[in-house]
Amino acid sequence: MRLAEQLAEKAFKEKRRIEWKEVSEATGLHRTTLFRMLNTPAYNATTENLDHLCRFFNCGVGDTHHISQKRGNGQLRREIWVDAQDQVTRYNLAYINHALHGADNGRVVGYDNHHGYHHDFGVVAAVEFTSFDDIEDQFQIDWTALRGKA
Repeated sequence: MRLAEQLAEKAFKEKRRIEWKEVSEATGLHRTTLFRMLNTPAYNATTENLDHLCRFFNCGVGDTHHISQKRGNGQLRREIWVDAQDQVTRYNLAYINHALHGADNGRVVGYDNHHGYHHDFGVVAAVEFTSFDDIEDQFQIDWTALRGKA
């Protein structure tokens, strides 16, 4: 996430100055965490932290985060559609790494409810949906376990 650019863009759109303290209070993220994300190349932010920031900055659907070679390589793709009541209506979570898996457009592991399946190294299997939070937690576990294999 281009945190400084997101902050500048939001401040420009709202025609006001936005302090990091406001971002911290609105997202629930400690200012130290925000500054680490801002100043540490390839900072390994959790999907939960990214979700808080995307809500604050009103990030668009289809955010892709590139992972450095040192941190496991590849890309994290999060596409999340939310209705007016802030309920997730559709999602697509994917860890893409062509070095680990050449098929399925490089998707090593992924979850989406477009068809209700889980992708694992090209093997597609049905997933029992309990909640988006549970799916997102499982995705975090799955892709972080694969980081060191690239």
